[in-house]
Amino acid sequence: MAILVVAAFAVPVSARVDLCRQYVDSKDYDRAIDECSRMLTSPAYPADEAYNNRGIAYAGKKQYDLAVADYSRAIGLNPAFDKAFINRGNAYWHLGQYEKSFEAYKAAIKLNPDDPNAYYNMACRHALRNNEKEACTWLEKAVAKGFAQWELIKKDSDLDGIRGAACYKQILNGK
Repeated sequence: MAILVVAAFAVPVSARVDLCRQYVDSKDYDRAIDECSRMLTSPAYPADEAYNNRGIAYAGKKQYDLAVADYSRAIGLNPAFDKAFINRGNAYWHLGQYEKSFEAYKAAIKLNPDDPNAYYNMACRHALRNNEKEACTWLEKAVAKGFAQWELIKKDSDLDGIRGAACYKQILNGK
């Protein structure tokens, strides 16, 4: 795929918005950080999204302290930004701040109780802590809320600790 290099000042805001997210999605984290940082100077682009996307890029580079800082900025600008809470929970987990991680997921669930992703993350984190009952409870909630990525559930190493559990088998029954 050819990469289009365009000077920041010559790119319309809408194109730069797409470019910022595109770099994040393609895991081109250095470019994502640069572009999302530029977006923070654009009044036409939501700063909360720029911080969240830049946080994703920092997390992709395993710079979790910087990721937490950006997710926190996004949340400060938009306290209802449930995805930023989920992302911050993931970064906290990688920093070994497990209770903060759980609290971030709970905040995301409170903000958007129908999004299955926070429930799934809770299931994974409990499984990693060898808490089979809690892991299955949260996984069951995730599935009930619409989490249907069955191949991910079957292969996600975070769930390895509960694969032999009757509750896990029941959740995957027929999938």
